[in-house]
Amino acid sequence: MLIVVSDFHLMDGTAGAHHVEPGVFRSTMNDLAAHAREAKATELTILFLGDLFDVVRTERWFDYPLDDRPWGNAPSKQAMIDIFEGVVSANAETFAMLAGSLEREFGFPCEPKRLYVPGNHDNAINEHPELRRRVRELLAMPPGDEPFPRYVLDVEHGLFARHGHEHDRLNFEGSEAFESGELFVPEEDFLPVPIGDPMACEFAAKIGPLAASYLPEDHPNRARIAERLRDVVDVRPLTGMAAWVMWQVSQVDKHMRECINRAMREAAQSVHELEFTKRWYEKHDRLGWDEADDFQTLLRLLRSFKPLNFKRILRAADKVAAFKGQGDRYASGAAEDIRRLANHPDGKDIYYVMYGHTHVAKQTPIAVVGEPPNERYRMYLNTGTWRPTHRMLLGADGFASWKEITYALLYRPGELVSGGHTLEYPALESWTGTVTVGRGRRATVYQPIPKIIRTPA
Repeated sequence: MLIVVSDFHLMDGTAGAHHVEPGVFRSTMNDLAAHAREAKATELTILFLGDLFDVVRTERWFDYPLDDRPWGNAPSKQAMIDIFEGVVSANAETFAMLAGSLEREFGFPCEPKRLYVPGNHDNAINEHPELRRRVRELLAMPPGDEPFPRYVLDVEHGLFARHGHEHDRLNFEGSEAFESGELFVPEEDFLPVPIGDPMACEFAAKIGPLAASYLPEDHPNRARIAERLRDVVDVRPLTGMAAWVMWQVSQVDKHMRECINRAMREAAQSVHELEFTKRWYEKHDRLGWDEADDFQTLLRLLRSFKPLNFKRILRAADKVAAFKGQGDRYASGAAEDIRRLANHPDGKDIYYVMYGHTHVAKQTPIAVVGEPPNERYRMYLNTGTWRPTHRMLLGADGFASWKEITYALLYRPGELVSGGHTLEYPALESWTGTVTVGRGRRATVYQPIPKIIRTPA
């Protein structure tokens, strides 16, 4: 059995407590062990499909000179290592669990092997041998410092998986090989820092502390405003981020509204003034309207942020997040991966293409193979996240907040799928859980968790 999870985004806590608690990890591990026992699995692998660590979204980068940051002129390896260790320290209980014996603690039928593929928020790990060794230690993997793979091709389970940011123009700088139809992206093409990194840090992680800094230290809502603005990164869909900020603005007095507006403007200005941003514009600005124009438009509106600009900001955010259809880009990218696999010697045995990255669990059928009653499906699946999520209300202002936990189970021939059927070919289950507590207008992600409700995806 192969278990696939992604997008834990374990952080150092400085930019908010954006993760599920160790207790939820333990509960879910118990569920996974029960699935493995029911399947009578004799071999187990857990695949962490990217963004397990988040070394981008942290306020600690503001303690370092701009040049030392990943998008600066002389990025500091030691600063990156320090920030990584801050993530580890803040999540010590979770990593102690992952590094321990899952067989002994949770009752897996055998000790799971661990696999790890970096995503865009932990991309830097692959650049430094020290971090690669440390990750292997934290995940109880065999020692070594060789780079981690960027994909998994597992014929036995019928799987091709990558993090998926390769299809995101804000978070991957591109690859000529990939764009020309190659299945695999050269490692060197993952090295350039994308514009999404400074936007996640210099804007999204900055607006909370900036807004709080404009208020007196004894202001009763100072900490709350910082917390609410830090939560913007977990708003879904992405085009709801401006609405989230406006919702926070609507709940405070005029002075606090101006503090929030000022923070939005100044954080956007700081991104605009980066030498990195100017170089990015030069690289991406082409004839006609392009992603550089989209991004420039969004920054321009954010730099003059006012409530009256709300609708224009939403339209610009929609264009930048979607980039003229990016909402379907991952499913179409998976379909393209299946076409590329047709030229691979093992491609005919791959049925499932999996990505993470979007934080939205999804299943999309792509092709039918064979004839009834023995047909099989080629599918795209997104592995969602283990994160808080704030979702816009239907037809009303405001948001509902909950935690999401998604995992995929891939069975190999000879194992038992749910229902007790012995498999003759790879099969799949995908499960999404929601942890939710109602607390009125206040987001609920920091409240006690009484229950997990699971529904099969």
